[in-house]
Amino acid sequence: MSKPVRPMTTLFPKLFEPIQIGGILLRNRIFSTGHMTCMLSDGLPNADFVAYHEARAAGGCALIITESAAVHPTSNAYNVQLFRDDSIPALSKVADAIHRHDCRVFGQLGHGGRETHSSPDGTAPVAFGPSQVASERFHVVPRAMPLELIGEIVDAFGAAAERYMNAGFDGVEIMASHGLLLAQFLNPRVNQRVDRYGGSLDNRMRLLREAIASVRNRTSDAFAVGIRISGDELNFGGLEPEEVVDVCARLSNDGELDFIDVIGGSMTGLAGSVHVVPPMNVEPGYLAPVVLLIVAGVLYLYRSVYNEVVTALPLNGGAYNALLNTTSKFKNTVAQPERTYLRSAQYFANNNKLQMFQIIYH
Repeated sequence: MSKPVRPMTTLFPKLFEPIQIGGILLRNRIFSTGHMTCMLSDGLPNADFVAYHEARAAGGCALIITESAAVHPTSNAYNVQLFRDDSIPALSKVADAIHRHDCRVFGQLGHGGRETHSSPDGTAPVAFGPSQVASERFHVVPRAMPLELIGEIVDAFGAAAERYMNAGFDGVEIMASHGLLLAQFLNPRVNQRVDRYGGSLDNRMRLLREAIASVRNRTSDAFAVGIRISGDELNFGGLEPEEVVDVCARLSNDGELDFIDVIGGSMTGLAGSVHVVPPMNVEPGYLAPVVLLIVAGVLYLYRSVYNEVVTALPLNGGAYNALLNTTSKFKNTVAQPERTYLRSAQYFANNNKLQMFQIIYH
């Protein structure tokens, strides 16, 4: 005898409840997370791009996050060219189509850094990174980014976010994930600078914090701002959970973000790149233990924190993502930096097979 089918509201009791992200109220917790569509014409979204995302909005998503857009001409040519003002009317069509179905839309902001390997004319571009440390996967040796260019990039993040806002988007997700530029600056094995952007963690976080501030300064209070970060880059020499915990805890304490989207993998190497778009044979929810480590670490370092973690199945055929809502206020008291929380969180993750449900931490 077959087992009775359990209703969705029983299996996932929180899935259809609303959730607040910054100034944006989402009617449920079904999200289409950012992923490449390859539906661009001359670097801008075309009619296929619009139809693709509208179909997901019509299907019941409360939030769609569109793919990474290049904030500066020194990034990859195959991304949405958001440094151009003519991107605004093209993106307006996307926002209008999604909003017709009571769905909100965020856009990703990114820069490839040393992972830049495409140009408009097909030639090999000059790539820039924090230091002259080669990329394993694409064999790119970048130039160390001069301070003048860093300033341009910071301004470009804010200008690109303003273009999204003027196009009718509801928020942005800053890409500090997958071994891209902002993640490269965070990584002490990639960032070997000796100026104010290298060395200590606060120095390595400086570019990310300046990008966040630039976005905040160019957008309204109602505009949601968050980041995407790889909780584990799963690649030799990549960022590891213990390092990402410290980054997320400090960003949470800054109080400038509305959410943190935790993902896994890296563009940099063959080992990490498979996790950028995990194949169908990868078990759903395999990144949930990494998310638990990040959440447990932030809770340990900032005990007064109120964190809400939502796990939801993305529609791009990958693993679960997590939105870490950091809209609450944080005290400045930091606990001792022992890592006992990692052992306890790992034990919990290994002994509790996580299914598709919401986890709330208070």
